[in-house]
Amino acid sequence: MEERLRRFLRVALWMLVPLLVYETASALIVAVWSFCRGEAGQELRLPLTAVSAAVTVLLLGWFCPGDVRRMQPGFRGLSRGTGIAGNQETFRDDILFPMAAGIGICLCLNHLLMLLPFAQEGWQETAETIYLPPLWLQILCTGFVIPAVEELIFRGYAFRSLRQEMSFFPAACVSSIYFGLFHGTLYQGCYAFLVGLLLAVVCERRRNLFSAWIVHVAANLTAIVFTAREINGFLRGSAAGLAVTAAAGGAVVIYSVYRMRGK
Repeated sequence: MEERLRRFLRVALWMLVPLLVYETASALIVAVWSFCRGEAGQELRLPLTAVSAAVTVLLLGWFCPGDVRRMQPGFRGLSRGTGIAGNQETFRDDILFPMAAGIGICLCLNHLLMLLPFAQEGWQETAETIYLPPLWLQILCTGFVIPAVEELIFRGYAFRSLRQEMSFFPAACVSSIYFGLFHGTLYQGCYAFLVGLLLAVVCERRRNLFSAWIVHVAANLTAIVFTAREINGFLRGSAAGLAVTAAAGGAVVIYSVYRMRGK
């Protein structure tokens, strides 16, 4: 019993502390900005969050103790292949298929969730923060920087530490629920939970955070592009259109994960 409690507390620590570091960094950066430049408006929430994410990645990814660093897959690069064939397989498994899976999961879940009654309210709450800044800032912050810290916290620390204590499915579910709760609203929470399951699968198969980050980046960039081009608004009025694109996106996800080699 004492050993189980110790292991439970260790997992809880590695799940909570990284998120606390991120939240603390966010609060400090907003406080410094408010002290130097005045209160941060709605349009500054995204860039300030991205700065907090970058600081947290540096703190957790580079300055963490050695035993913590060994607990997580780490931001190592592409898996190494041998010769031209190996490089092609590396590109396919670590970039191409994860990218396709990210695009597919975005299309599938966003358009599937739009069919639900609470989707409109949740979409508006999300859009007020994410899609208010200029497009280039959305791409930089939401597309690349924020996914890096989220993968480090929720897959690198949370999923990896859970995975050391239990089988894949419960570890993926618990870390995905944690990821969903972090996003706050019902719409974003449901979306994040389901995306989190896919990210856990990719992390498990490829044994690195890079491939999961590629999935996350591709999903976020797809959402940004569809919103910027008002494609989602066009499809929202057609239940059949939403169903078709959701099914097509789901098929792409299944195919991409199926073709992705495990390690």
